[in-house]
Amino acid sequence: MFSKKITVLFFSVLLGGNLLAITNIVLDGKSGSVNVSFEIGDITKLVFQDPKHAAIVNAAKPSLLGGGGVDGAIHKAAGPGLLAECQKIKQVSLGVRCPTGEARITGGHNLGSVKIIHTAGPDIRPKLVPNDDEKKLLGNCYRNVLDVAEQNKITQVAFVSISTGIFGYPLKEAVSVAAQVICDYFKDNESLLKTVRFIFLDQDTLDVYAQAFSRVIKSI
Repeated sequence: MFSKKITVLFFSVLLGGNLLAITNIVLDGKSGSVNVSFEIGDITKLVFQDPKHAAIVNAAKPSLLGGGGVDGAIHKAAGPGLLAECQKIKQVSLGVRCPTGEARITGGHNLGSVKIIHTAGPDIRPKLVPNDDEKKLLGNCYRNVLDVAEQNKITQVAFVSISTGIFGYPLKEAVSVAAQVICDYFKDNESLLKTVRFIFLDQDTLDVYAQAFSRVIKSI
């Protein structure tokens, strides 16, 4: 159980009977309230109340040298300084600076004072059906990002949907993992984090995430 009651706030926009937004869930965990929001936007253009204690999450490749999708967009927005910093991170094996499920932190460079926490999600292509090990690795991504945030006194963190792009992880299965891990994290741990944001490009993904978090909270 959470140490206090769980408060769930739904701010919804209805058009023609369709739910367009479920934007806010408040978790009252061990260290007080944590605001979990679901937003449509560009993760490279977010505004934080306290940028010096904020981080965005990059769904990275294990090399940390950039790629397509969100990874490429973050590298492009942050500029060449990010690539240079990533290249200095020690390789744990040939070409691997961040093994799958782990997380690394860098500066934001052209993004300003925000940090970037990079995590490498499981690539389940070509089968597109995650096994138990891959589910565990995806959960580790979220857990390790939160741990790295705590270690660096981050109070606001913004996630994207990890592994559900070109890595082929089915959205609904990935969301179930993310919701369970994050809710359990704040239930079980003291935390400096006060704001967790999820940033998406489309309404459908937002709805799936927000509804999954609601289900997990009701089950606790």
